[in-house]
Amino acid sequence: MSRKRQSPRNRKIPKSNGLRLVIGLGNPGLDYAQTRHNAGFLALDAIAETHGCRFHRPLFRRYLSADFVRDSGVSIRLLKPLTYMNRSGEVIPRVQRRLGIDVADIIVICDQLDLPTGTVRIKRGGGTGGHRGLRSLVAELGSDAFVRVYVGVDKPVGRDAVVNHVLGVPEGDEAVRFAQGIETARDATLRIIDASIEEAMNEYNRRGTGAS
Repeated sequence: MSRKRQSPRNRKIPKSNGLRLVIGLGNPGLDYAQTRHNAGFLALDAIAETHGCRFHRPLFRRYLSADFVRDSGVSIRLLKPLTYMNRSGEVIPRVQRRLGIDVADIIVICDQLDLPTGTVRIKRGGGTGGHRGLRSLVAELGSDAFVRVYVGVDKPVGRDAVVNHVLGVPEGDEAVRFAQGIETARDATLRIIDASIEEAMNEYNRRGTGAS
């Protein structure tokens, strides 16, 4: 007897071969969709497109999620908080507890002002570098042990320009490098899952600006 195929909304992802939670940081809404600050959301979109899965909003939840399973058997849940950047961490502890995973098995993708546009860097733990989304995650999880995949967006001249910069949309050559960075973040994240953070760091942290 054939099995009834479950919709992405109802499917429960298997945990037998491991489970990873990948969080993309950003702001919800069309006004922010293509901004530098939404690098995390855009990278999750790239991962979901690669695997043919779609985001949905669980009933009464303040996030979007999508599930898929890698060829290795590792189950992946992609998650976009809808609480805006400064409160990104609010929805995460409940999801973490429900999935039963360690903080070390969480990967967070976000923008990084201290990297040239398009450059990707991988790091486990450490400070937040003033990134309010990361600061919220650390505060809510009570730990900084999660893996970060940073997408460089470059730093503007003058502190007062930072907000306008991260909430702006790249144009011209910068837009090309930014798009390359999103693709690289996608590939780097999947490399962490399929191999290890050490192998991914060795491969991607050596790359130059905008490498893909």
